[in-house]
Amino acid sequence: MDAYDHVEMFNTVGITSEHRIAWVAVNPILLDGLHDAETAVRQRAAVNIRVFEDERGAIRWLEASR
Repeated sequence: MDAYDHVEMFNTVGITSEHRIAWVAVNPILLDGLHDAETAVRQRAAVNIRVFEDERGAIRWLEASR
């Protein structure tokens, strides 16, 4: 359900497909739920979002877009 709130929040603040969001799961227990939220957000909005287990992977993904 939270994923639907995220879609509305992203739309409200003007996040578009031009943005890239790297979401780091600091707590590994939350990883599965965050992957579900990632899927829901990607299906409902033009948001380029990915969930990562660590900051290193997130930074690599973000830097690859430069």
